[in-house]
Amino acid sequence: MLRTLTRRRGTARYSLVATPTTLALLALVVLAGCGEAPPSAQTLLQNAQTTFNATKSFHFVLNVAHPGTGSLDAPVVTDAKGDVQRPDEVSATATVDAGLATLAVKVVVVGDKQWYTNPLTGKFESTTQFTSYDAQVGLGMLLTKLQHPSAPADGSANGTSCWKVTGTLAQADLAPIFGTAVKSDLNNVAVCVGKGDNHIYSVVIPGVIIDGDTADTVHTFYLSSFDQSVTIATPAPGE
Repeated sequence: MLRTLTRRRGTARYSLVATPTTLALLALVVLAGCGEAPPSAQTLLQNAQTTFNATKSFHFVLNVAHPGTGSLDAPVVTDAKGDVQRPDEVSATATVDAGLATLAVKVVVVGDKQWYTNPLTGKFESTTQFTSYDAQVGLGMLLTKLQHPSAPADGSANGTSCWKVTGTLAQADLAPIFGTAVKSDLNNVAVCVGKGDNHIYSVVIPGVIIDGDTADTVHTFYLSSFDQSVTIATPAPGE
């Protein structure tokens, strides 16, 4: 599942999505032949869910188009990238708009230990302010919650051929991941599933999913490097 790391500061809530909570995400490729008939949307999404939940590691990239304006009390993530090693390891770097400055923040999670870089010192500090979500409330679950899915159509994600499906995600299904920032159902959510391997190569979510987003904000998660060797080390003292 897409793992979402959520930090609370005052009333602020924002997410680093590591695709998985944060998520993105992502290119081992097995291409299907030209002209191959697509499966049904339900079959495609169910197969993608099964494949994603069985994936042991992946790389993710999150791009945010038209982000909201951040502040010290409500910083806004404008992009992120990193690696996920299941069941409980994440390494990510995010660019954060804090209003007066744009900051690069690193996050490392190994088991029940968590660290992030203090923007003032650039040094890692131990923390307990991030919460990770399991596959039951992440991207894997959302795949089969897509309402009114379109018929799969030819698509591409970072040059990888895939089947593209669009649909609607209900507010109730998004809330366990993104919290109270989601105020309504989100339309035109797009998922691109690899032809022949059922890996998720991209997920596009338009609209408000975290505090600071606007109606024009679009989060695009790219996933790649599935089941490749990943080493996530704990920060060294003084690093």
